[in-house]
This record gives sequence, structure tokens and C-alpha cells, in this order.
Amino acid sequence: MNSTLRAIFLVYFITHIPISLVLDFQALLGAYYPPILKSLYSWYTAQFHDYLMETKPLWLQSFILAEVVVQFPLFFYFIWGLMKKEYQKIKIPGIVYGSHVATTVWAILAETLVSERNTTNEKIVLTSFYFPYFLIPVLFALSLSCIDSKVKKVKPFEQIGGTSNKGFMDLLKKNDLEEYEDLFVIKAKDRDNHRDGKHLQVNSVGNNSSPKVIYNNTVQTQPQKFNNKKKV
Repeated sequence: MNSTLRAIFLVYFITHIPISLVLDFQALLGAYYPPILKSLYSWYTAQFHDYLMETKPLWLQSFILAEVVVQFPLFFYFIWGLMKKEYQKIKIPGIVYGSHVATTVWAILAETLVSERNTTNEKIVLTSFYFPYFLIPVLFALSLSCIDSKVKKVKPFEQIGGTSNKGFMDLLKKNDLEEYEDLFVIKAKDRDNHRDGKHLQVNSVGNNSSPKVIYNNTVQTQPQKFNNKKKV
């Protein structure tokens, strides 16, 4: 995943937590909030003329219920997955989340834009508030859908001298593997494959293990510091 997109998604989910707790959930659970937060909610709806949050139609409350029950717990899961770069583990729920949220926010945007209760300037302001909550989930779902879980192939390599970390890093650079997001197991199908020009297989083993080279039937474990040298 692109590092810029990863940072955007992290900011989105981290900031979404207080926004949901302080504002969004009041459209459904406002009766249980303290007066100071109710005052903040009233100020927001009056200041920006967000009549949907003020009138709280039933369909909007159904969206907020989904946010409380489904989306909010996922915020923490996605933050963990993005920070740990566990993209495969958040892939399916992330695609479902992005599709669901984009659909609900699209309805809110449509209602805001066609409503006669707001002036043009008010519509522009409200759209600027809501549109990122449509765009970012779409990008999140698309980015995760592009994460490849298939086994990758790499170029053949010459025999490396010894089992040093330097030799392993030289091997990765030669085969352009630094772009890969996970650690690897590299296995020669037989001891002469690297000379015959055959392709070698790369299998992801996840981010919780040290990288290993299986060479001539011997497992060679490299230092964990290799993690910090990969490009993502």
C-alpha cells in the first residue's frame, strides 16, 4: 500500500473516533449525553444549518445505528492493521466497510444537495464536510482490493556467500524484492536451480516472523532488523 494513502487512512480512522462519539452518535443516542455535549451538537447544527443532523430522520438514524454497531469497532481494527501493515487481515472487512460507508454518505450528499432548506453557500460548506467521508472509504476499499495475496515469482539469483544479513540484503536488492510488503521464504527447488536460470518461488510468511532463506534444504534465519530496511 502506498505510504501516503496509508497515512491518510490512519488520520481518517483516528479522527473519526472522537467525531463519532461527540457528534454522530447524538443523532441516535442524544438523550444519554451530558448537557455540554448536547450544547456542542446544537451549536454545530445551528452554525452550519445541517438540518439532517437537526431533524434526525429515521433513515439517518438507521445509518447511525450501523455506525455504532459495525463501523465504530472496525475503526480500532483498521488502525491496528494499518499500523502493523497487516493488509491481508483487514482486506475483506475494509472493502465491505468502504462500500457500505460510501453508499450511506452518498445518500446524505444527495439529500443535502437537492434540499431547498439550505442556500448554495451552505450546501457547499456541508458538502465539503461530508465528501471526504465518501471519498476516503472508496479509496480505502480500492486500495485494499489491489493487495495481491498470490504467490509472487522472482528472478533467478547466484549463490550467495554464507548466511550473513548483508548477503541476504544483497539478494533482495538484486531481485528487486524491497517493494514487497511482507517477509519472505525463498526456496531453491534443487541446489542447481539458481544456476539453471529457473524462477524461484517467494511465499509470504507474515510480519511476525524473521525472514528465512531455505537454501539447499537448510533454513537460514536472518536478524529481525531486516524489517526496517524494506520499502512499502
